[in-house]
Amino acid sequence: GNLEIKGYNTIKGIDNDLNTNIEYKVIFKNLDTGQTYEQSAERITSADEIPFDVYSSDGKNYKYSWFKIDLDFSDIPAGNYTAIVKATSDDYYSENVLNNKTNSTQITGYSGSKNIVIRNNYNYDNSPIEFIVRDEALANKTVGSYYNQFDNFIDFNFTSGNKLHLRGLSYSYGMNLSTSAAVSRKIIFEDQQTYKTYVKDLGSITDGDYMAALPESDGLDKTRAWYDADLDISDIPVGEYTIYITTSSNVTDISEFTEKLGRELDDVTANIDGKNYSFKVNYSKNSRIELTVK
Repeated sequence: GNLEIKGYNTIKGIDNDLNTNIEYKVIFKNLDTGQTYEQSAERITSADEIPFDVYSSDGKNYKYSWFKIDLDFSDIPAGNYTAIVKATSDDYYSENVLNNKTNSTQITGYSGSKNIVIRNNYNYDNSPIEFIVRDEALANKTVGSYYNQFDNFIDFNFTSGNKLHLRGLSYSYGMNLSTSAAVSRKIIFEDQQTYKTYVKDLGSITDGDYMAALPESDGLDKTRAWYDADLDISDIPVGEYTIYITTSSNVTDISEFTEKLGRELDDVTANIDGKNYSFKVNYSKNSRIELTVK
């Protein structure tokens, strides 16, 4: 029932064989605070536990550059994390971002001492694995690890009645969004300090503006990839919020609500019950859309 990571991290230029003493650590880094948390990993010294020999381009032996670890998140506070694997010999060390570029077996969610969404962030060249760690479940991610949820909006404005009007689409590979599918779609406003959430229903519609496309077809209908909703957000108190959309049918996915077409949201503002609501695109955080309430 533990969350295990098994992989390899080479110290290039030396033999990573059993004659070389090597120790491994996994270092989690909070993407917002920069705080790090280290955990020791076990070096794999049995050839029977090694899935394949690590390729050598320099004639060095990298056979025993493998490690494994049962992760313990009980002392890691809520937040979004990447991880670095550090291998240390008597004379050298090597640090590499934890990633899954070989597309090996990878789960996308875990529930233990903490509730965790696990995903690959393809917005960066090193495609880091990210761990969205929460005390209470933010949402599930049961789709495969190869793709993340796709999203886009068409309409984003306040109505004359101060409702937030959103029209757009969100969908994932392997997700059945046909007209007859039971689709649930929520938008989540999460306080960036307390992680308290405010959840609104986005629903689904069958008259989308265009066909939802995938890099490669999964053979499943995506008609209900679309939504069109007027949201009452007057109950969201003063604070800074990250916005997520979660979509569920036969599988479930979650991702930040983003804007990647260069559109600005400076004019999407409203004063509701004496509070000012505004939106911005945070380009340093993968162009995610954030809500500010003052």
